[in-house]
Amino acid sequence: MRIVRESLTLFVLVSVMGCPVDPDDSMADADDDGWTIMDGDCDDTDPTVFPDADEICDGLDTDCSGAPAANEVDSDGDGILICAGDCDDSDPETYPGAEESCDGKDTDCDGEIPADESDGDGDGSWGCEDCDDADPERYPGAPELCDGIDNDCDGEITDETDSDGDGYLSCEDCDDENPTVWEPGWEVNGDGIDNDCDGDVDEGFVSSAAGWVDVSAGSGHACALDAAGAVTCWGNDDEGQASPPAGTYRSLGLGGVHSCGILVDGTMACWGRDGHGQSTPPAGEFIQVDGGGEFTCGLALDDSVHCWGRNDNGQTSPPLGVFLQVATGGRHTCGLLDDGTLLCWGDDGDDQSSPPLGTFTSVTGGADYSCAIRSDETVNCWGDGLFDEADDPAGTFAAYSVGQNLACGITTSGELACKGNDYSGQGYVPGGEFVKISTGMGYACAIDSMGTIECWGYNADGQCEPP
Repeated sequence: MRIVRESLTLFVLVSVMGCPVDPDDSMADADDDGWTIMDGDCDDTDPTVFPDADEICDGLDTDCSGAPAANEVDSDGDGILICAGDCDDSDPETYPGAEESCDGKDTDCDGEIPADESDGDGDGSWGCEDCDDADPERYPGAPELCDGIDNDCDGEITDETDSDGDGYLSCEDCDDENPTVWEPGWEVNGDGIDNDCDGDVDEGFVSSAAGWVDVSAGSGHACALDAAGAVTCWGNDDEGQASPPAGTYRSLGLGGVHSCGILVDGTMACWGRDGHGQSTPPAGEFIQVDGGGEFTCGLALDDSVHCWGRNDNGQTSPPLGVFLQVATGGRHTCGLLDDGTLLCWGDDGDDQSSPPLGTFTSVTGGADYSCAIRSDETVNCWGDGLFDEADDPAGTFAAYSVGQNLACGITTSGELACKGNDYSGQGYVPGGEFVKISTGMGYACAIDSMGTIECWGYNADGQCEPP
């Protein structure tokens, strides 16, 4: 009676579970694992499956606990269980043996992220898709800059060539077939061309073959540049400082007893005294030059400053930076940086190398002082002068130039104004509208809107007698 009751009970239990079996089978051990169905073997056809069996990585309920172990699932359907090494079971593209993708992840679950799947420059693009992972301005989809570089990594550089070889790319050059045109360039008098790409033609000049376009004053000599690019000098020439070499020039920069000019190909030529190497310029292309007491500095095509000549006060040891202009003094140098701030180096005995804070548009160097035009067109000076030339002038200025014992500028209305010693009539200034000015040792020269040069002040060597 007891046997019948137990068999009936087992039959009812198995029937309730939906798996009616022969009561005799429940007592058998078909897989020889030592466990019967009656004992709890949930799969009597698999000898590795029985109560308390060690779970193995197969996705099955090996120990008959009612469910596989937590790490024996394949949630992302990639065919690899967590226990089999799937290091991200939420991503079907991540599993052991998967092909590495450019995503910054350990896709093949080998414990390492490939070196080229880092973002070395922090621009948000992995190295495996970034054409220059050391430059944060270069990545797929980046805006193209006017720099001659493939910024957006599409394998192409468009509108960034320099067809005329003037050192400026077509994206910033309003005429890339004409080497006398670039931005910022120099307006050439009377050629009917917008040389500086500002939208105006021959501004500040008249169409005159005799018109002067640039002037620079030294200690006792001066030089000027005409519309054809020829240089003419006058005044003291005892060391050849007023005898320029032949060539076609872009701009001038005179020192005490030497002179320098930039030729149309961007190279530098200097003449005059060379006792400290001040008239021996380096090779390379330049866009601006200025001569100091016995040294010279130039602004190179890459916007760096290079100096040569006497260096007893560090005046020819410029710091690194991106410069827009350089200005030399007696034994110091100042530069205008691309953010509008100033940097000075060299002799600082009179604070001439300690510029003020703020933003400026141009800078000029004198004997032991310097001045700069601020963004609001007022002039700020620092250092020391024998008279009042190092004091800030009143008013607003379009241009300003300082020398020894004299500082002169062109006001925003085009008139001339000077400060300093008046022992030789320096205080007298010509009337009219002027566009260029340069101050030397006790004298100054300026170009008016008709392209005529006017000079005034100390004239012992004929430096105030322009052609």
